[in-house]
Amino acid sequence: MAITSIPNESHGTGLGASGMWAATQFQLFGPEAGNLLNNIRGIGLVQDGACWHFTLSGEQQPFEDPAAYGSRRVRERFTTEMLDEYCRALGLRVFDESFYSGEAYLVEHSPAKFPPDAGRLVFDLDEARTWLGISEQA
Repeated sequence: MAITSIPNESHGTGLGASGMWAATQFQLFGPEAGNLLNNIRGIGLVQDGACWHFTLSGEQQPFEDPAAYGSRRVRERFTTEMLDEYCRALGLRVFDESFYSGEAYLVEHSPAKFPPDAGRLVFDLDEARTWLGISEQA
């Protein structure tokens, strides 16, 4: 499973916009080889400048709220609350800090830490940790 939850922190619209654009995404993978990533279900809501894009792929799951997918307002078709409910249906409380135990790492993309050509950089794990300032604790 892979999820994304980025709140809308953009300012302005179009090419002149700044800040972080919103995204709420849910990807469910399975053990059976079937397609490239063994994707069972994908649900995505992404803000790209002034536009919101909603996508569905794969087989609808029993815990989903398909009525919401037809909402007139695109940004209401898949909310953070729905993402939380879907994860809870699978036994994961991703927004509940008490769910996590032991050591963990938060990995986040910070544009300020990467030069404009960072997309062309290739790192092994140790180099990535150094680049991002993550120290491995014993």
